[in-house]
Amino acid sequence: MKKILLSLLIVLWASSSFAADECSLTSLTQGSLHGSRVSTTTATIDCEAGAGTSTFEALTVENVSGMITSFVFMPGTTTPTNLMDMTITDSDGFDLLMLQGMDLDTSTNTKKTPIDSDGKYFPAEFQESFIITLTNNSVNAATLKIKVNIIP
Repeated sequence: MKKILLSLLIVLWASSSFAADECSLTSLTQGSLHGSRVSTTTATIDCEAGAGTSTFEALTVENVSGMITSFVFMPGTTTPTNLMDMTITDSDGFDLLMLQGMDLDTSTNTKKTPIDSDGKYFPAEFQESFIITLTNNSVNAATLKIKVNIIP
C-alpha cells in the first residue's frame, strides 16, 4: 500500500512540475529606431502550453508605457495551432493590435503592425502595462516567442 501511495505521489508531482502553460517576460531591452534618436523598448516573451493542456496563461507586462509599433510572432519547435489568436490589451481592455493578432500563421515567423479599420497605421498608446492573451490553440505543449516593439 505504501508503494502504491508513493508511486501516486511521484506521478502527481511529476505531472504538476512539468505542466508549463505559461508565458514569461524574458527580456525588456532599450534601443533606437533604425539608428535614430527615437528610443525603443522591445519586450521578449516566451510561452509554453501545458504538457497535458493546450492553454496559455495570460501575461501582464508591467512598468512599461508607450505605443506598440509592431510585434513578431515566432512559433517554436512544437508549433501551435495554425490561425490561433493573440491579443495585447491595455488596462481598459482595448486591443492595442487592432485585431492584427487574429488568425496568426503559425508555420512561419510573422511580423505585423497595428492598423485601424481603414488600413492606416495606428500605434495605440498604453500606460504602465499591457496584457498578452493567446487563444484558439489545441496543441499540447506548444511553444512560441513574441517580440513586442514599443516607442515610449
